[in-house]
Amino acid sequence: MFYGDSDWLANQSEWSFNGMVYNELLPLFLVVMFWVHKAATPGKMFLNAKVVDAKTGHNLSVGQSIIRYLGYIISAIPFGLGFIWALFDQQNRGWHDMLAGSIVIQNH
Repeated sequence: MFYGDSDWLANQSEWSFNGMVYNELLPLFLVVMFWVHKAATPGKMFLNAKVVDAKTGHNLSVGQSIIRYLGYIISAIPFGLGFIWALFDQQNRGWHDMLAGSIVIQNH
């Protein structure tokens, strides 16, 4: 559904274990590990930004990272309003950041 498959519901019976691992679990694992260990995914590294705990400024915990990742779904569902919200928030935090207690900062 999130990758542009218009027949997502029709193809539910075609889901396989390998498809679930490669399409759902592997991206979750990789993004969480990047946030926990590097405080950024490759795109944020390129932009010299990082994702940190909003209160401490330290790297996110595994739990915070999973909440932030799943929060992307919540931010995206209502026409992307959770992402647009960052334009109006004083700290430029989207809904996924608020849920996880995270913030994106410039890496100096």
